[in-house]
Amino acid sequence: MLGLLACLFRGANHRFIGLLILGLGFAAIGDGILQYDGYGQNPFTVFWPSHVAVAPILISAALFLLLGQYRYRPAMEWLVPLAFFCGLAARLFADAAWLFFGAKIMLLALAVCMIERAARFSAILFEGVIFRQVGRMSFSIYLWQQPFYILARQGLLSQVLALVLAMCFGLLSYYLIEHPSRTRLNAWFEKSKQQGAALKIG
Repeated sequence: MLGLLACLFRGANHRFIGLLILGLGFAAIGDGILQYDGYGQNPFTVFWPSHVAVAPILISAALFLLLGQYRYRPAMEWLVPLAFFCGLAARLFADAAWLFFGAKIMLLALAVCMIERAARFSAILFEGVIFRQVGRMSFSIYLWQQPFYILARQGLLSQVLALVLAMCFGLLSYYLIEHPSRTRLNAWFEKSKQQGAALKIG
């Protein structure tokens, strides 16, 4: 969608495109809030479909375009961590969709767009050994969380047990499948590169 908008409005200024994308993002947020808070529908059927799930991407892109001039202000050094932790708290502890979905998206999008200006916070958050290792394993954990999430939603597992099992299966998947496969692929690509360089020299 963003690529299509960029193609259609490639001659327009950043502010116009940013406001357009922001409007689409608010529409997606509003759709999710209305379905969940207003009609009480199942969160799995509300927040996973693309027309609602696209909201964080649209809001992040819009804020990046609209707030670019404010990126270098000193206040961002403390505003980014504040937005990040408030967004995280809204996601983890709020019950209403306007908080755990709407406010969370706005706060985390702001933190993501401005994080380059909060050097100390980003270094603590992303450059620690633990966080970097979790980042490497995050794809495997993400793949395994869905089946256990469904089991928890159906009442077949407690949420705590589902989380523990998803983490355990994700770690096993990473160390037994993803990491060995990645290591072999990287070695194969490196060997092919070296052979190609040797042929060129020869």
